[in-house]
Amino acid sequence: MKTPRLCVLIDPSYERKQEYVEVAQAVLATLHKARHAVVLVWYPLLPAGRHHELLDAVKAGGVRKVWRSEFRLQAPGHEARGMFGSGMLVVNPPWGLDQRLAAAMGRVAPLLSGAASYRGDWWVGE
Repeated sequence: MKTPRLCVLIDPSYERKQEYVEVAQAVLATLHKARHAVVLVWYPLLPAGRHHELLDAVKAGGVRKVWRSEFRLQAPGHEARGMFGSGMLVVNPPWGLDQRLAAAMGRVAPLLSGAASYRGDWWVGE
């Protein structure tokens, strides 16, 4: 039987503190029903650091293949107020996404700000 292709984009408001953990639960529930789904999760980078709750919960859920991509408009430690960047988790990313995204963001970051930076890394579970 052919495996259907499925892509899920999760882009909540994050107005409630609980949403970070709820998003992680939604990712895990999606993968429970469709383990080959490509799941994209956007999250803000804010001084409170609540995005770590999302990241930790996804890691603890045993997700096997995740590409984390974060773009910061300011250097770390210089976040006075408000959103200073954003991140995207991509579960089961298409082949080569990591290289293409890193190359594109490497060209975009210097155009936006002298302090802008991009970071991308793999999480490969067992």
